[in-house]
Amino acid sequence: MVAGDREAQAIAATLGGRVRERRHHARLRLVDLAERVGLSVNRLSMVERGHGEALPLRSWVRIGMALGEPVAIRFTPSIAPERLADAGHLELQEWLLATGRRHGWQAGLEIPTRPSDPRRSADVLVRAADVILVVECWNTIGDFGAAVRSTTRKLIEAEALAVATGATAVAACWLVRPTAGNRAIVRAYPEAIRAAFRASSNGWVRTLTSAADPPGADIGFVWLDPKVGPRPTRLRVR
Repeated sequence: MVAGDREAQAIAATLGGRVRERRHHARLRLVDLAERVGLSVNRLSMVERGHGEALPLRSWVRIGMALGEPVAIRFTPSIAPERLADAGHLELQEWLLATGRRHGWQAGLEIPTRPSDPRRSADVLVRAADVILVVECWNTIGDFGAAVRSTTRKLIEAEALAVATGATAVAACWLVRPTAGNRAIVRAYPEAIRAAFRASSNGWVRTLTSAADPPGADIGFVWLDPKVGPRPTRLRVR
């Protein structure tokens, strides 16, 4: 029974964080979402803080529908505290940090690209010789347009950071786990992928594996399975 309670708390913490993230993305106030799903502001606040394990299933369903992200129920391996909720994402970051250390790069985790606003941070910010690399790690591609806009903004902010630190150039790249879902997105929207990621994928693989200079200032896209290493997307970049 104790193990079951621990598992329920872990699931509630993961879902609560996602509710808060999606609500902020939708620019909804706590009171607005609470009214839509029939909960008190205090109860919804507790849910977002990870204390929603006793919330009825119908309330979770209402929340998901209100945020445009319907709840899906299935049996999975345990996500209790033995495994972090963001373990998949962190595994990609871990690979990059270890790779950067082998190359002699200076790499930091969740570093703000705008120091005055710590919420705006790059998954991994790297100083490779005189170049600043803004690297975003994606376990699952969600809102594609918002993610591209976010990376573009971070790239622009990193240019200001480069001036302040004496770096001569900046570059950005996505490291994406090659899951069936992520590959399906790339197959479904090849023109959008080409338009958003104009830097050579092969060039970025060389940067990551042999510390070669990044292929220009445009954003790159590389598949990354931490157990195998980086692979190019195989899409032609115009």
